[in-house]
Amino acid sequence: MSKKQYKIKYFMNADILAEEIVEADDIDVENLDLKKYDFPSKNADYIVNGDIKVIRKSIEDYGKNINDISKK
Repeated sequence: MSKKQYKIKYFMNADILAEEIVEADDIDVENLDLKKYDFPSKNADYIVNGDIKVIRKSIEDYGKNINDISKK
């Protein structure tokens, strides 16, 4: 007997804090110019603040049947 599977996708909104340590030469503190750090890098630490809100959900046919003896 096969078991049908579905993929559920959750589209969410959340408040996220990103923190990273950078070298002083890489930014201009006096003029508040973050240069290449205007957006957090992949090396930043990300922390979810507060609640995560699910704004939309979708269900898709996953297309895999486990224990399907007809494929043997």
